Amino acid sequence: MPESTPEKIELIGLLSAPAIRNAIAAMDIPPGSKGLDAGCGIGTHTVWLADSVGPAGKILGVDFSPENLGWAKKTAKEKGYRTRVRFLHQDLRRLHIPDNTVDWAWCADVIWPFPGMDPCAVLGELCRVVKPGGRIGILFWTTQLLLPGYPELEARLNLAHARTNPYLHDLPPVMHFMRAPGWMRSANLTGIGMKSFVAEVTPPFSREKRRAVHSCMSMFWGELETHVSESDWSLWQKLADPESPECIYDHPDYCALIVYTLFHAIVPNKTGKRDRGCYTEAIRKEKST
Repeated sequence: MPESTPEKIELIGLLSAPAIRNAIAAMDIPPGSKGLDAGCGIGTHTVWLADSVGPAGKILGVDFSPENLGWAKKTAKEKGYRTRVRFLHQDLRRLHIPDNTVDWAWCADVIWPFPGMDPCAVLGELCRVVKPGGRIGILFWTTQLLLPGYPELEARLNLAHARTNPYLHDLPPVMHFMRAPGWMRSANLTGIGMKSFVAEVTPPFSREKRRAVHSCMSMFWGELETHVSESDWSLWQKLADPESPECIYDHPDYCALIVYTLFHAIVPNKTGKRDRGCYTEAIRKEKST
């Protein structure tokens, strides 16, 4: 997958914003509360979360990328949130935050189960820093439909994408992100639920949104030339090239969907022993068979 720079992340956010804002609303965040944006990235969600808690609330954003944090601080300052949000450079698996510090936690598109990234370990840390009774929400980009009228081509491109990305290829079934309720049970969370949200992508597009559609397609399929047939690659290039007369998102009937899924749960009283980690356990079982 092509590298996701802060500029590209911000651009694609123009498309996904409706779904994410609706997911934040579904968290039912109390006004005036203190929350954690775990894996805050470039800070886009951080300021939206700050909107949810209002002027009396506080948001702590943590991320492992200095580049993202620099962008996030700049965004918060430009939008007038500098006194309401704070950013720290930290590893989500080992947060240097005291127990019971925040009222709730939000974690979006971060704990994909790469080798070395155990979602259960992260959830255990979130459970530790969130006060009893507080809510934890983890959000994932679930799927997308970007090539209306070409379902077979899109399916083949998606298959090639899955085969070439470490967080999708040869993944133990228990570690697929749609099995996140099991991760939450491993962390002894309660009241587990899920809900999906759709961002509809339709013309007419501004110049920036047109660029965003192109960036979104390139993010998934832009480096698959050697993994698909020559005819599929040629057709996709014609459909996705903004300079092509066959550019699909210039068609007046173009419509696309981006789907996000929110998994949410409640932090119980700090009792009981958490599992050692679902990713580690899944790999151990796989090697023993």
